[in-house]
Amino acid sequence: MSTGTNQEYDNIIQELHERSQNTEWNWYSNFFKDMITQLFKRIKKVDPTITTRQNFLCCSSCAQSQFSIMKVNKGIFYHHQDAEHIPSHYLMIRYFCFDDNEDNKETRRMGNIITEQAEQVGFDVAWNGDPENCIAIYLPENFLVREKQYKYTATVVIENTSKNGNVNKEDFKRDLQFRLQFGHGKIKSIDNFTKEEI
Repeated sequence: MSTGTNQEYDNIIQELHERSQNTEWNWYSNFFKDMITQLFKRIKKVDPTITTRQNFLCCSSCAQSQFSIMKVNKGIFYHHQDAEHIPSHYLMIRYFCFDDNEDNKETRRMGNIITEQAEQVGFDVAWNGDPENCIAIYLPENFLVREKQYKYTATVVIENTSKNGNVNKEDFKRDLQFRLQFGHGKIKSIDNFTKEEI
């Protein structure tokens, strides 16, 4: 659905919240992120005057403040807290127009752009047409995974991962995975990147 009543909108948001309580991270999440990137590219193509940002700062207040400092008049974004729901395959999209008129005509137009383009990408969309409300995008229940899957390999060099003495391969691998997952250690280089269909 692309729009609905306030009650339908509230019901879907509640259902998506419940989904987030028992969903584990899996490869769907990476595919979902690819779809989000495609959505933001399509929005920018439809209206280049809209500033778009993904995973932008920690929360709405900080994001809005930064947009104001950047002298951005209208924008579409999601922040770090929103991004925490990506493993559950849904996301709240936020949008604004600082100098909109009283009937929020431009903000509502931006909402329509988001819903139209999200549906084109393949998302289900929940929005009640109210420019004051966020737009939820999520994978449809009958979503089918792509037939092709790929294995990615690369040589990753991270600063400050050297260890003294003998270190077995599994310990080093766990240490590397931890650093990659939680952002500890600066990536020095990524080489020998390959993509192999499996």
